[in-house]
Amino acid sequence: MQDLLSLRLSVLLCTFFIYPNLIAQCPSGEISLSTQEQVDTFSIIYPDCSEIQGNLLVFGTSISNLNGLSSIESIDGDLRLTASQVTSLEGLNNLQTINGNFMMTSIAIENLEGLDNLTTVGGDFIIGNNNVLISLQGVPSISEIGGTLAIAENDLLPNLSGLENLITLNSILIQDNTSLINTLGLNNLITINTSLLSYGNTVMENFNG
Repeated sequence: MQDLLSLRLSVLLCTFFIYPNLIAQCPSGEISLSTQEQVDTFSIIYPDCSEIQGNLLVFGTSISNLNGLSSIESIDGDLRLTASQVTSLEGLNNLQTINGNFMMTSIAIENLEGLDNLTTVGGDFIIGNNNVLISLQGVPSISEIGGTLAIAENDLLPNLSGLENLITLNSILIQDNTSLINTLGLNNLITINTSLLSYGNTVMENFNG
């Protein structure tokens, strides 16, 4: 019996020292997820992973949902989403802080619902080339963007409604949103540290908001 316990202890110690990432809370370095299987198994391999230390990249045409990322609360680097078949941001509901950039491009979503608890983005907040996006609703908690708010090439977006709680940011770029009528949604914005640029928004009537 003593020999069996010693053997089990030896195996456990070997696993700890040889394969430390197997029991780590989160994987180290940049994380790239390019298939639905990788997204789904993330929460199985790292069930207690809440703080990503580097960048998180989610891309690929086979990814349709982000449910496997539900344990993540903060990302020290960037969050880049370019998975063209994703139709919802559900799965990111517990995400509160992105210290780097948030970039969402070429995704088949209609709104930002799923980012309910996101309060701060330290870098840029980029929403670009999302052809079915009709609303920015879904980020009721976000109040600060450390970099640029960039809204570009979202063909069906009529206004910026959903950003009502945004108070401060560094700069704004609004470009080539062919259905954008006004900037309704920025009603409570107090501080723009550097610049506001708007061009190529062919039907924009005014900056009301």
